[in-house]
Amino acid sequence: MRSTLSTIGIILLVLGLAWYLYFGVRVFRRGPEVIITSPAPNSLITEPLVTITGAAPGATHITMNGRQIFIDPSGHFEETLLLTPGYTIIDVAVRDRFDRTATSTLTLVHVPSPPPEPIATETVATSSLETNIEE
Repeated sequence: MRSTLSTIGIILLVLGLAWYLYFGVRVFRRGPEVIITSPAPNSLITEPLVTITGAAPGATHITMNGRQIFIDPSGHFEETLLLTPGYTIIDVAVRDRFDRTATSTLTLVHVPSPPPEPIATETVATSSLETNIEE
């Protein structure tokens, strides 16, 4: 009975080690990647603030337009940027623990929405005219 439990324990240990090595080697071979989920490329944006969201599986360091941003433990990121009117190019670069890099470029077009029309208010002018009628 004892040798059966030892054999099962060794088999489970070997399977666990094989599972760990399989996923470790898979991440090592694949390298980092950048997936931008929102907004879609070449989107027309009417608001000046846009939130860029995405994922960077396998990344340990991430920059957006050369400025470091942060990723959560699962590899997701979210960053809000202020757009200038016109064509905007956003570069997202990642690096993994083995110093391999990947980049993704997102292009957006910011078309500011027109200012709201002023509400027309009617102004009633009152004047006090005193008319003296002589009889």
